[in-house]
Amino acid sequence: MPQLSRLFSLLLILLLSGCALWDADEEIQPAALEAISDEYEVKERWSVQIGDGLGAKYHQLTLQILASRIFAVDHQGAVYAIERETGDIVWHQPLDLLVSGGVGVGSGRVVVTGFDGQVVALSALDGAEVWRGQLTSEAVAPAQLASGLALLQTIDGRLSALDSQTGELRWSYSAQEPALTLRGTSTPLIVDDIVYAGFSSGKVVALALRSGDVIWEARVATSQGRTELERMVDIDGSLTHANGFLYAGSYQGRVGAIAMQDGRRVWSEALSSYRSLVLSGSSLFAVNDEGAVLAFDKRNGLEQWRQSALYYRQLSAPVVLEGLVVVGDYQGYVHFIDPTDGRFVGRYSLDSSPLVSPPLSQDGVLYAMSDKGRLSALVLQQN
Repeated sequence: MPQLSRLFSLLLILLLSGCALWDADEEIQPAALEAISDEYEVKERWSVQIGDGLGAKYHQLTLQILASRIFAVDHQGAVYAIERETGDIVWHQPLDLLVSGGVGVGSGRVVVTGFDGQVVALSALDGAEVWRGQLTSEAVAPAQLASGLALLQTIDGRLSALDSQTGELRWSYSAQEPALTLRGTSTPLIVDDIVYAGFSSGKVVALALRSGDVIWEARVATSQGRTELERMVDIDGSLTHANGFLYAGSYQGRVGAIAMQDGRRVWSEALSSYRSLVLSGSSLFAVNDEGAVLAFDKRNGLEQWRQSALYYRQLSAPVVLEGLVVVGDYQGYVHFIDPTDGRFVGRYSLDSSPLVSPPLSQDGVLYAMSDKGRLSALVLQQN
């Protein structure tokens, strides 16, 4: 059954990414881009090549920022530390590891994971290897580091807390997973001394950071349908939070707000998404599984607008840059969207290869890495 589950998961990912398994006449065709009026000029501050890129296994190797450096990894285990201002490579550490998850940073460590369940911790200062450990299965989401712990969520439904300095297992939590899931996991969210994690069952669990004890469980989506495919309600996107509320979305399920104190569901609306959510102002932004970008009122879940012109263009998770909503697509375009009405206000061609990994926005700079491994720093100037 595990092998069959993995096979179906792979087939589903191929379908979701627009790759057809039948005649070309039956393929879903991504929307062609229409001309827009650019209200912003996009300028490239610097660009650097990250090893051999992301490979051909639908990697989403996320970027991370720690202080003045941005950290990235390619699919063959080459880890890079880069100066954010200049794009200069500070250090480069090749690992004997086929990487499955992006980099996690914190507590002076850079953590990466492999397809065989290996986890490797490097010094953030100079890239020296500090320790290696073994997880129960593959981790495709980056580690989250805080309070001396490295939290890693694996595709078998387990959340493990390792000592970030030694790799020693401190505690683990195991969720009951359905027979069939997407190949992915949500990234744990750490707020104060609590860990919030979403699972393939459609549940979000709050755990004590120090001990792993369960504080509460809440359901974002409920499985429905007669087949395993119909009942998939994975929470694969990262959770986000603001003002005491947690926001989560699920595949073939719902998006909703949960009270962080007790797990009480505040509101819930229909949404099918396997991407992370992002908050800005009073709005919650999401990308659904068909490539539409949506805005919800974060207070009550009312849909504010829907931008459907990027139908099946295999969008990245959204981020916010200078107040604008930003997504990448399968042809290497970066799209800039007005948050008030969903209209396009800018577009930039970064690369001819897909932008699967979510861009990263900080201090008015957008960092985006293409599948070919081109990492660029972009800034906006209003026309």
